Amino acid sequence: SYPPREELEIIYGEMLFSVISEKDELSGQSKWRNDQECRRLAKTLLDLYDEVLKQFSPDDHRHYQFNPRNLTRLVAGLARYDLEAIDLLDAFAYEAQRTFRDLLVDDQDRGSFDNILRRCMTHTWRHNLDSKNLYTTWFGTSQTNGDRKEPRSLPLMNSSYDDIVKFVEEKLFQYERECKELNILLFPEVLHLMLKMDRALSQPGGHLLLVGVSGVGRRSCVTMTAFILRMQIFSPSISRGYSMKEFEAFLK
Repeated sequence: SYPPREELEIIYGEMLFSVISEKDELSGQSKWRNDQECRRLAKTLLDLYDEVLKQFSPDDHRHYQFNPRNLTRLVAGLARYDLEAIDLLDAFAYEAQRTFRDLLVDDQDRGSFDNILRRCMTHTWRHNLDSKNLYTTWFGTSQTNGDRKEPRSLPLMNSSYDDIVKFVEEKLFQYERECKELNILLFPEVLHLMLKMDRALSQPGGHLLLVGVSGVGRRSCVTMTAFILRMQIFSPSISRGYSMKEFEAFLK
């Protein structure tokens, strides 16, 4: 079993203080050097978690099984943000969306989560969420896996929608010139999906489970994201009778 609420607040308060205190670029956000403020943020984290557990049940969908491991990943994810240019509360909200919201199955559930997150952020912090915040690794000084000598998560930076569109258009032109036509339309939903893929794949052991009907562009988005991150895509040849034995052999 997991520790009670009071102990979890202490644990995540210390984790938040440890993650944040390692940041050198906290100009204008010095209050986070105070462990009491980190304890308040841990309380917000646990309030959000409790509301998520009340609202979303495995009885509705079997994968709605949230536990403190989700919170640990959320807190650890904050270490990736450029906090010189990004408000910590915005980074916190974005990580919460990726940790919980991306697992929800329909617009109704996602809308319910948005309301929960909005209440949690305004109740303690009087902080209004900005839906225009977009974060990517693509504009960092070392944004590609090819530049990395050892596994580590790439930093996430705040970028404008127009800059992201321009960057992806250039990379798409380069990919189609060097590889093949993708015939992908860069409308907002596609770009937001690519940003989510970038966040996941740009960290050691990053992985995705993409569920949906055929023809919505998941493979094209993965292809473009991998190209930007200088990753190679390998696809197993699936046939009748394909089993874990064949899959393990393919991985070797």
